[in-house]
Amino acid sequence: MTAAEADRRAEDLATQALQLVNSGHAVEGARTLRDAVTLSVNNVRVKAAFEQIQHDQSIHPLSRLCRSFAVDHDEAAGQEALEYLQRSDVAIPRHVGETCVKLLLDHLTRISSYDQIVSMVLRQSLGARAVLAKRLEMGTTNELFEKFWVVGDASSNALVQTVLDAAAWDSQSTRVQCEKNVFMLLLANLLSAGQDDGGRPIKGIARLLANDPTQLSPLIDEDCFETIMSHLDFRCSAETRSHATLASAKYLEASPEEGQAVLANYVGHRVANGTDEERIIAFSAAAAVFPLVPTLASGLFMTEGLVESLVRLLQPKTKDPDVIRAALEMFSAACMDQACREAIAKHASTWLQEVVRTDKDYAGIAAVILTKLYGVKEGEKQVPESKEMGELVARFKKTMVKGRESEQSSIEGLAYASLQPQVKEDLSKDEAFLRSLMGKLGDSRPDQSPIVLGGLTIVAHITAYPRRLSEEQKRMVQLKAYANSKKLEVEPDALDSEDRVTARCKAVLDAGIMPPLLSVSRKASPTTMTLIVSILLSLAQEQKHRGYLAQRGAVKLLLQVQTPAFASLTTPQSSYTAAHALARILISVDPSLIFTSSSALPASSAIRPLLPLLSPDPSSASSSAPADLLPTYEALLALTNLASYDMPTAEAISSQMFPVLDTHLLSSNTHLQRASLELVCNTASSIHTISALTASPSLSTITTPSSAEATTTTLAKQRLTVLLALSNAREVGTRRAATGAMAMLSAFWDEALTLAILDNVPRGMELVLAPLKPSLHEDDDDEKQKDEGKREGEGEGEEEGEEDTGVLHRLMTFLHTITSASVASLPSSSTSIAPSSANPSHPSEEGDEAAQPFQTPHLGERTLAALKEAGGVEVLGRVLLRLGNVGQKKKLNGGKQEAEEGEEGTRTEVLRLGITSLKALMSS
Repeated sequence: MTAAEADRRAEDLATQALQLVNSGHAVEGARTLRDAVTLSVNNVRVKAAFEQIQHDQSIHPLSRLCRSFAVDHDEAAGQEALEYLQRSDVAIPRHVGETCVKLLLDHLTRISSYDQIVSMVLRQSLGARAVLAKRLEMGTTNELFEKFWVVGDASSNALVQTVLDAAAWDSQSTRVQCEKNVFMLLLANLLSAGQDDGGRPIKGIARLLANDPTQLSPLIDEDCFETIMSHLDFRCSAETRSHATLASAKYLEASPEEGQAVLANYVGHRVANGTDEERIIAFSAAAAVFPLVPTLASGLFMTEGLVESLVRLLQPKTKDPDVIRAALEMFSAACMDQACREAIAKHASTWLQEVVRTDKDYAGIAAVILTKLYGVKEGEKQVPESKEMGELVARFKKTMVKGRESEQSSIEGLAYASLQPQVKEDLSKDEAFLRSLMGKLGDSRPDQSPIVLGGLTIVAHITAYPRRLSEEQKRMVQLKAYANSKKLEVEPDALDSEDRVTARCKAVLDAGIMPPLLSVSRKASPTTMTLIVSILLSLAQEQKHRGYLAQRGAVKLLLQVQTPAFASLTTPQSSYTAAHALARILISVDPSLIFTSSSALPASSAIRPLLPLLSPDPSSASSSAPADLLPTYEALLALTNLASYDMPTAEAISSQMFPVLDTHLLSSNTHLQRASLELVCNTASSIHTISALTASPSLSTITTPSSAEATTTTLAKQRLTVLLALSNAREVGTRRAATGAMAMLSAFWDEALTLAILDNVPRGMELVLAPLKPSLHEDDDDEKQKDEGKREGEGEGEEEGEEDTGVLHRLMTFLHTITSASVASLPSSSTSIAPSSANPSHPSEEGDEAAQPFQTPHLGERTLAALKEAGGVEVLGRVLLRLGNVGQKKKLNGGKQEAEEGEEGTRTEVLRLGITSLKALMSS
């Protein structure tokens, strides 16, 4: 190929390369350009193409796409820009956002893709919002608002977002002024749009009012508020009504006197003298604002003669169906007030029953109102209306499958009806109904929130356990009832007994509740999330259900609820409830079956949610009722189970459990006290646990100032003293837990623990030996004689020797460990008694049968001397003698072979450990 031919071929390839790069095929373009350079490296057109491509590559792809779309009207570039913005990993640099929004603002046009691109660039880029804010500051608010309004809804929403973003503005006062200007423009559009086209402005109005009601509510006059209320019409879309409700709520909150005066006049005048159309809007508005201003709304509703006149007005069969529907919506909302319920029951119940029987269109909502009337509670006592309620429940179940509107009304009615124990029992026994309900929950769409909320409410009512009242709480409730001259039944209905509720929970589990709960949790609201965790808490109360729940994903869901991703969906109370449900499941399930390598859930992820349960329930802080200690107790048990999983988990728990555990170690509640000791026992291997009990400098992992170090040492002394004292507690379970913690701690940290007992606890060794001393007052010749100091809470029919074998075994293990180490530390240890390697409580190197000596000088001598001074020789001798006598007498008296073998094995081990310890004391 000649040079001329090579130049021509290179120029053609350079042109192709530019075309490929401009069409988005950068790799093919670069390859083609390399071929051109190979043919003619010095060709002018090839060099120009190279420089052009190099320059284009330095431009951000989004800037290039926006320029092609806005300036060249390239629809394909616009689609690429949308796809780029929709990627989850996109981060738009500030300068790129500024460039893109300038191009888009200079070429605004009414194209659907344009609306989406403008809104997405503004949402994702602070720089873009800053550019728009600067233009709004320049006095072009009206012009820009009109342009954005023409472009589309998404762009208008992005404009509102920019006005609310303080970070995009140089001056807060300028931002507030622009916010007022945009708000006034939205109000103007609302007034001119009409009811059918008011959804767009009402959305922006609600958003701005929610953000700054104090600044903006004075801009709303009577006409504006009436127009906002007109969008509460039940015929408007759910989204429009939602925004109108929010706007009304914020206005009434910021301007209560003006707002309530307008509302009273608006509703009262139209109900009394309005046309059918005006009454529809008035009834709809009253229904919407009832929860917002219940006192005002109920006052309007209870106007003398109003309910009777409404019923007469609604009687004619030729009446506009929409008027009937709006009136029914108002009646339904009014049922939240007791006086209104009584008025409806007195004057409208006959008409409502007629609607249920004859009007197929509105029978559902009429039945819901009757359910609210029949299912109402007065104080704590359910008003019985079994026959009518039974008919309504049967109707709801029958019509639940007939289409969306009747389905929603039926589920809402059952949600109210299921407050009654008999209805809960009937629904739980209807397997077909439960499976149908689970299917509707699992298949629900995001726009079906009433169905989801109602369905979860039904399940929550069916599975709810009665509140457990202490005797003191029952007396307080009775006294309150007497003071109010009411007869109050404290005991729950027999159908709400724990056995009945457990059976209902089993029916719900059998119907397949877990898949719907997992599905709904992915699109939950704070209200539905509260219901979900409450349901799981109830289902987890029965121990037999916990393994099933863990297998079906309940643990993963409850852990996810505690993550930042779910922060917007939870409240402090729902988070606490979720942690309680998690604790219940983790008590009874082996952690190794949940936190597997395939589950990607580390066991440590459960620690953070459980720790808040060790403090009182946040909901009890504002209540005079005693705190519920059950969550705390179950959290302690769950943490104890988790600590047995592996060493890192035990370390993580022990590093965070103090000082909150101090309160429970001193608690008057023996269950909390025992559970706290068991947690100490299961975390005994952790350096954090022994440091909390001894404050030994050699074990401390944290450098603290001298004042903090003194506080830490004082707390450690108190904790260790409490631990030793609890080893001689009155309750046998507490004694076993305390002595078990001592034995486990000595197995890992014998030297630090022994040193702390000698130096930090006055008469420490006397406290150690104290649990053995009650046995010395036994009459060895009379095995039936009871110990005068026998502890409360010990099992009936058990003999004292049987009861204390566990305590003796643990305590003898502790004494064996420290005496063996003490003997090994003596100068004459080479001729001393070498403890057997069979001792399971003292770790030793493989093949080394001797105990490891203390490293602290003279610690062995001090330990043996302190034990002997505390009467250790006499105490051990008498205990060992008594154990031998008891064992011999049991053999003579006979008994069950299997139980006797187990007892004899433990007794033999206790004797072996005690004899070794006694020989160590006597030989020193």
